[in-house]
Amino acid sequence: MSNQSTNAHWIRATEPNPQGRTRAIAAARSYGNSFVIKCDDPGPDSVYVHLLVPDVLGGDFDDRELEYSIDGGPSVIATWTYLEKGVALLTHADRFLLSIREARQFACTATAANGAKHNYRFDIAGAAAAIDFVSRVCGGKSSDGESHVLDDLRLSPEELATLK
Repeated sequence: MSNQSTNAHWIRATEPNPQGRTRAIAAARSYGNSFVIKCDDPGPDSVYVHLLVPDVLGGDFDDRELEYSIDGGPSVIATWTYLEKGVALLTHADRFLLSIREARQFACTATAANGAKHNYRFDIAGAAAAIDFVSRVCGGKSSDGESHVLDDLRLSPEELATLK
């Protein structure tokens, strides 16, 4: 594990998806890893979490356990989807996002396809604003649990500017 920056700085962006609807991403990079909150196609339950890491974990959208803790609290073991260089919580991420809204650090242990264990840390201070940004653009629930499903998810440039 790299010992890079310990301060979370969230980068936020929007862009049209191939269908012309607005998608959003918020990412915090620390310790050589990226903690990403995003949606690719707006709508209910569209917001997900993607942890990008430098190690090859050997996944092709297969589900495996991920052990994690928030701010040094008790360990939680949950099923996440493993990708080649990361893990993702692709569905029903609302409860998880609510649990990290005021968190400062997220730590996890991922098990690669070959059985090797990899430990990662992410500084995620400011996650509430990042969650709210993505949820507002994409629909879903913000960090306060309020629904932000929009009738028309094609936001004007003026509306997008207010979210950045």
